[in-house]
Amino acid sequence: MFNPVSTYRIQFHKDFNFKNFMEIIPYLHELGVVTIYASPIFEATKGSMHGYDVINPHRINPEIGTLEELQAIRSKLKSFGMNWLQDIVPNHMAFDPGNPWLADVLEKGQSSDYVSFFDIDWENPAFDGKLMVPFLGEPLDEAINSNTIQIKYAAGNFTIDYLGQGYPLNQESVLKILESENAKPVELVRLLSDINSRDSVKPLGNALRELNNDLQAYVESVAAKINLDPEKLRKVIEQQHYLLSFWQDTDHKINYRRFFTVNGLICLNIQDENVFDTYHSFLKTLLEHDLIQGLRVDHIDGLFDPTTYLERLRALAGDQVYIVVEKILEQGEQFPQHWPVQGNTGYDFLGVVNNLLTETRSKKLFTDFYKSFATDRKPVSRSIIEKKSDILYRHMAGELDNLYRLFSKIPITHQNLQNIKEEKWKATIGAFLIHCPVYRYYSNQFPLHFAEAELLKGIFRQVAAANPELEKPAFYLNELFTAVHPIKAQADISFFFQRCMQFTGPLMAKGVEDTLMYTYDRFIGHNEVGDSPEEFGINIKQFHACMIERQGGWPLSMNGTATHDTKRGEDVRARLNVLTDIPEKWVEQVNAWQIANQQYKTGNIPDSNDEYLIYQTLVGFIGLNNEPDDQTVTRLEEYLTKALREAKLHTQWAEPDEQYEQGTLLFARKLLGSAEFLKSLRKFQHTISDAFINNSLTQVLLKFTSPGVPDTYQGCELWDFSLVDPDNRRPVDYELRSSSLRKIKSFKYEALCQNKENGLLKLWLTQKLLAERKRNPSLFNLGSYIPLQVEGRFKSHFVAFARVYQRQWIISISALHTAAISWEDEGWADTKVMLPPDAPLQWTSVLTNEKVLLDTAIALNENLQTLPLLLLRSEPASEKRGAGIILHITSLPSPYSIGDMGPEARRFVKFLGHSHQRYWQLLPVNATSQASGNSPYSSIASMAGNTLLISPDDLVNDGWLTAEETAKFRRSGNSMVNYDRAAMIKNELLNLAYTRFNRTKDNPLQKQFEDFKVRERAWLHDFALFESIKQRYNDSPWYEWPDELKYRKKKAIELFQGQHVHEIDHSKWRQFIFFRQWQALKLLGHQTGLKFIGDLPFYVSYDSVDVWSHPELFKLDQDENLAGVAGVPPDYFNAGGQLWNMPVYKWPEHRATGYAWWLARIKKNMEFFDLIRLDHFRGFQRFWEVPAGEKNAIHGTWKFGPGAKIFQALKKALGDIPFIAEDLGDIDQHVYELRDEYAFPGMNILQYAFGRDMPVSVHAPHNHVLNSITYTGTHDNNTLLGWLKNDATAEERRHLNDYFRTKVTRRNIKRLMLETCYASVAAVAISPLQDILGLDEKSRINVPASKTGNWRWRVASDMLSDQTAALLRLLAKKYNR
Repeated sequence: MFNPVSTYRIQFHKDFNFKNFMEIIPYLHELGVVTIYASPIFEATKGSMHGYDVINPHRINPEIGTLEELQAIRSKLKSFGMNWLQDIVPNHMAFDPGNPWLADVLEKGQSSDYVSFFDIDWENPAFDGKLMVPFLGEPLDEAINSNTIQIKYAAGNFTIDYLGQGYPLNQESVLKILESENAKPVELVRLLSDINSRDSVKPLGNALRELNNDLQAYVESVAAKINLDPEKLRKVIEQQHYLLSFWQDTDHKINYRRFFTVNGLICLNIQDENVFDTYHSFLKTLLEHDLIQGLRVDHIDGLFDPTTYLERLRALAGDQVYIVVEKILEQGEQFPQHWPVQGNTGYDFLGVVNNLLTETRSKKLFTDFYKSFATDRKPVSRSIIEKKSDILYRHMAGELDNLYRLFSKIPITHQNLQNIKEEKWKATIGAFLIHCPVYRYYSNQFPLHFAEAELLKGIFRQVAAANPELEKPAFYLNELFTAVHPIKAQADISFFFQRCMQFTGPLMAKGVEDTLMYTYDRFIGHNEVGDSPEEFGINIKQFHACMIERQGGWPLSMNGTATHDTKRGEDVRARLNVLTDIPEKWVEQVNAWQIANQQYKTGNIPDSNDEYLIYQTLVGFIGLNNEPDDQTVTRLEEYLTKALREAKLHTQWAEPDEQYEQGTLLFARKLLGSAEFLKSLRKFQHTISDAFINNSLTQVLLKFTSPGVPDTYQGCELWDFSLVDPDNRRPVDYELRSSSLRKIKSFKYEALCQNKENGLLKLWLTQKLLAERKRNPSLFNLGSYIPLQVEGRFKSHFVAFARVYQRQWIISISALHTAAISWEDEGWADTKVMLPPDAPLQWTSVLTNEKVLLDTAIALNENLQTLPLLLLRSEPASEKRGAGIILHITSLPSPYSIGDMGPEARRFVKFLGHSHQRYWQLLPVNATSQASGNSPYSSIASMAGNTLLISPDDLVNDGWLTAEETAKFRRSGNSMVNYDRAAMIKNELLNLAYTRFNRTKDNPLQKQFEDFKVRERAWLHDFALFESIKQRYNDSPWYEWPDELKYRKKKAIELFQGQHVHEIDHSKWRQFIFFRQWQALKLLGHQTGLKFIGDLPFYVSYDSVDVWSHPELFKLDQDENLAGVAGVPPDYFNAGGQLWNMPVYKWPEHRATGYAWWLARIKKNMEFFDLIRLDHFRGFQRFWEVPAGEKNAIHGTWKFGPGAKIFQALKKALGDIPFIAEDLGDIDQHVYELRDEYAFPGMNILQYAFGRDMPVSVHAPHNHVLNSITYTGTHDNNTLLGWLKNDATAEERRHLNDYFRTKVTRRNIKRLMLETCYASVAAVAISPLQDILGLDEKSRINVPASKTGNWRWRVASDMLSDQTAALLRLLAKKYNR
């Protein structure tokens, strides 16, 4: 998946095009930007300043540039390591004759090839099958009578022209116009006769264009005559497939879906697959040519079926393309988890940070003051309902009528409701839209899921409570959406519901964002997209909770603080937030201004609410130390005009009140012209200046260090005192920014801090943070988010957290509400940030590059002396030394009789991280069998995973099992693995889960499963077939199957496959789930800085799929019975040697295939593990072969293995081969030479160090070498305590005492051996968990040569304690591991 790392938004238009952008690429690269976030670049209406009015998605907007220029940009960006994120607009296009698809519909009506592209209601009875074209500035009759509407002819085309906008005439009406004259030129008569015999429009246009000049003049004269006759003109207009209308008519009737209430944007039927494919075809080309690496989807809530759209877009773009959507979340609303996207465009982040910077304790004072000052005592919730109602009934009544007509097609099944009048049904539908508390819901399946059904039930209860007359129809609508209905009715209900959802968003946007946010001015800092006028701050704990959730669910969602849609610039908000730190001073100041400025009002204009808006705006908007110039005054007047009209109280866009508007603008101009007021304003701004700068920098620091992708809106690397659009789309002075960036590189940190008001400090911080993001992309994407505790006097004034990934740390500390305290004079007293116990010691300040050592806390008085923010990066830990623990997954706690890859495995990963362990060494995780005692070293498949390790709890989390289904199998206190019970549990639960998986419609994992089957087919199909046959024959070994299956006869295999499709697929599915859960665990481990060490048995079981499917590779006789058996010769421990009942390899056959079987096996294990321990390494050099039928291993012989040749082949195919050589037992110099030839680390076992050969033993600590791994013991050893108690000889005990210069006892052996292990010069120190816990021989997991009781030990959950983690941390720090 492409990670944008950081984004920088660019607004393209005719005055800032591709050529202009090419010039600033070096600056953006120097700033540290990784990804350009581009506004729409496809062809839009002429002069478009934003690009959201697309007319042709198959072409680059010629006002911006060309495809060739885009390709040149991509080449230049690529050379700088930069990328491109493209904004796309699938909801709508411009309603403009320049839109070729729409022009075709206008000309041909419902016979157009593009009629299905646009969301048009052709059946609306108010329009007689015509498309409404609502762009007249007056009723049609008035336009005809005033001659503002005329027929025009030019270059072969007839159009109806209205003030320069030309709408095409259909061919039939053109022919009637040309035939209306009696005396026609002969050439024209001939042309018309020819045209009338054809169906196509194009020949007529072509033919007219080919007329000579005299005939062209004649045709023009015919058109001119029509314009002289209003009745003829009206008749031509009425003959078209569209209905020219007064623009205000759309308040009451409309037959196309528009963007919000914007007549000039017509919506698409993007849910139609053909429309989707056609619309995105050029985009697909750009993606395929790598011109675009990411997509931003505009207004996802407008689409009929957002989920299906996003699934199609993901399929079109591929898995690696980054996709975010524009989505505004209301308070408490969750981003849809099932969408195949990386998140949203960051409005939610803006809201969270904005609220963090607001002092919540000032809410009552602000509210009380606003009620008295602006005399607004209405609850915000009530105002929201009123504003949305006003929008619906005054401006979207036509949309409501259309919804009612859709509803009326659904038969009403309740007889007592059939007499309810139309108006009451419409009122109920309208009330449902109005009371919807979010932009929309997303279900596309009916009946609705329980969660959404409950939400709708709450809405309809509110509707009934607000208007008891609507109780019955409200409850009926609720039942309609939530109950089960016949299939035909269900489809109609689903369509109606999704249609409703396309209008709840516009109501929310127009009612709240574009109305209430201009009328409720208690604190305009929260009148913002992504925020809410109702909000007034959150505490630090709530902020942390939001960020933890963000990192867990959407780590690549965008972090925005300013966009082209925000109501005011990020630094306007940062300054306004200071007012909440000093509410008494603010109230006092506003009261003083109200009295002093009464003289500037004309007839009490503006009212007190708008006056208060002006004061807040001026405090936030006027730049530091800049006198208001003409441009400032103009910007303010344009903003106030828009604000007053959007409020719709005294004036509005449709009917401006000149008196009120001019009176308000005059008041504002007089304020800016008053020396006394400006002096007062400046004085107040200076009192809050430092706190504002702190807020601004804190906002930047949080944006870059919190979970998410930081986005910088164009120009906001310096102060952003912009207001609502179009003010926030003003030209950016990149020459100033480029020169400023060069300037700050020569400045010292202290110098920047001394002159904070010029904005260079913000630019400097932005550049530092962009560099840090680029330096550590994985840390910020994958790193966990850890809230840090702050203690001391000012603990409530700091937000501090750490980001941690693979032992890399970043600590971010920001001050809050600094205007409320005097930190510049008093310092930070005893305030300190507490560090987690597993935090590193060595740190570097990202801002000053100073090195610091930190133990348990960060004393802020010592570290925050200039600016109240801090960013620390941990120094890289030594990669040369590390430590780890041996523990097999089966040994983990679990309520299902065996450890698994679920919650306890994740808990153990976190335990390892907290313990500063870098390695988790496991035993083999391949499929095992009961016949071999469930030994992980005697697997039935070298590639398949052990499905006993699948976590039922994780299947519950994924939705494939329910908690009730697993509850009956859960048991606490399972001290030992019970393989029989575990197999019974897993079989029953996995059968249930597989059934549910297959029955689930729109299963998001189905495609992944199908891909898995294709990708893994080389081994998976054979394994699934093998497992299914074993199941069919009661788990008997393959060599006891019927001969036709034993020998893999083609017909028998095909017959079995055909009869057992379900069982074979089920086996594959279990492997899919195993691999999925394993990869999730591995990813978590990597995020913690953990590496996984796996164990690769040298041999495979005779009863394995490998031997069955590749008998030629193993030493078998002609009947595929064992011929040569693996083992080891007699030794001190086993007089008869060891006989393993596994076939040895036919190494010549392996060599002939280029070691293909080994290569596939190693590659699969490299997917599982980071390092692989090669068990019985000496077998690669020489191996002990015993003839089949022997009762022990005495009569075996040494045979040569493949030696270096196999490693040469592996290295050639795989590159680095991350092996550990298990070089234990009967080892000769040739084995060591083979190990050292490829620099494989060997193993030092401390339990083997203190025998007779201690001075020269490779296991003795003084003989360890760097390229090795030191163990206290392995899975084959007794525990340290058990060894000392039962196995250590008298000589070994004596050597132990001499070596440690103390008597080694059961009390101190753990400490002495662990310290020795960690102190070793070996690169890695590893201990079995039993040794770390100090357990005795009862906790031994395996006794070699013993056939019972092995592989059963499990750790108790409470043993993984904080004290144990602290001990390991201490050892790791002490010995630099």
